[in-house]
Amino acid sequence: MIFFCENPDNTRHSIAASRVSLVLIRRCRANKIHIKDAFVFPQSCRFSGDLDESQQSEDEPCPRPHENISNLYVCRISAYFTFGLMSLKAITILPGAVKGNLTANASKSMMQRVVAASTLCDQKVTIHNPGQSHDCKAALEIARKLGAEIISGDPLSIEPRKGQIPRRVSCGESGLGIRMFTPILSLQNQSITIDGEGSLKTRPMGFFEEVLPQLGVSVESNNQKVPITIHGPLQGGDFELDGSLTSQFLTGLLMALPCAESSSTIRVKNLRSKGYVELTLQVLSSFGVIIDHENWEVFHVPGNQSYQSNAITIEGDWSGAAFLLVAGAIAGEVSLSSLVVNSFQPDKAILSALISSGARLKVGDIVSTFKSELEAFSFDATDCPGCACRKLRWQINN
Repeated sequence: MIFFCENPDNTRHSIAASRVSLVLIRRCRANKIHIKDAFVFPQSCRFSGDLDESQQSEDEPCPRPHENISNLYVCRISAYFTFGLMSLKAITILPGAVKGNLTANASKSMMQRVVAASTLCDQKVTIHNPGQSHDCKAALEIARKLGAEIISGDPLSIEPRKGQIPRRVSCGESGLGIRMFTPILSLQNQSITIDGEGSLKTRPMGFFEEVLPQLGVSVESNNQKVPITIHGPLQGGDFELDGSLTSQFLTGLLMALPCAESSSTIRVKNLRSKGYVELTLQVLSSFGVIIDHENWEVFHVPGNQSYQSNAITIEGDWSGAAFLLVAGAIAGEVSLSSLVVNSFQPDKAILSALISSGARLKVGDIVSTFKSELEAFSFDATDCPGCACRKLRWQINN
């Protein structure tokens, strides 16, 4: 059986190829089928759906397995890469059990917000359990370009320093990064060109041309794509925002507008992924920034606020943990630490899905799932699209 990605240079095609490969391998595993496969992926992709995290946005439903998931795979794979072509020698996949204790990866969604907020402080910020994903590193690189002194380690420290702002900034492939840092960079009274790499070059950025001019910022784009050139400073104001595409644009504005001279009122229609906005407000509150809202439809942002330095611990990532917890419920026993049960991360909803399915689990400082007799269930994934992707795979496997 041979499967080829039609366009290996296209990220979306590669993601689709990854999804199909996962389904095929899991079905073969269930039936003890001996298979030989060949897949075509870009060199930046890794086998079995372990895609580069920078190729997805937090509220866009794409695969995002935990980086330790390979420790739980019950198959042995012999493979090699040659110019993006991945050939698999004969492999035999047998049914098996999973069992282990792991520490959940740091939440990249929270880490990126904390890094962005740190660039708006006047004093050093200390970050415990810092994220290590490509998007987190891209956010730290932007902070460094903005003059911050960064001391790596755990804890990691960010000390902002006022200085010359660069004329050009790259956000790598981070969708959240560009949507968050563009409004922040708009606070500067100078022209700045913001660019990206890979899949980010194909993402629509017309939002900035629609909204930022209403707040005193001139914007020029490459046919509504990067590179984008902005000239601030950003000013407060009253305006409307369509939140149906992604909540990330709103997140960027909520982070930047508290530093504008005047106050702002944002009226949001069709807000998607409310949980990520809750996470944003949680991070802002930890930096002493106050924002009120009326049923997530109207946001009141006082101007002339100051970000206060703080010591912050990054929560474990519920998005990546979802894969492992489901694996435990299906085929063994998995325990994860560093997860915050009362977190605002939307994919914490995986707990509700597990309970609805009849899975046995233990929730506390350590979250554990155990092999169970699972049953059909209904689950509303409107505000947690990441869980929607995982739920689809779950249904396929059962």
